[in-house]
Amino acid sequence: MLCDEEPVEVSWSYYPHSLVAGTALSRCGRIRGGAPAVLADLGHLYELKYQQLIPSEGP
Repeated sequence: MLCDEEPVEVSWSYYPHSLVAGTALSRCGRIRGGAPAVLADLGHLYELKYQQLIPSEGP
């Protein structure tokens, strides 16, 4: 993604070719809905989980 011709977001992801061959994930460029949308279309649903390690509020 660019802002004033400068990169503002860089992302590297790796998926098995056998899984993503022929999909938007096998090509360069932005994907509407991102990788989760493509993977969901392929039947690979996921549940987002995270752990907050640093409190967002002060003491």
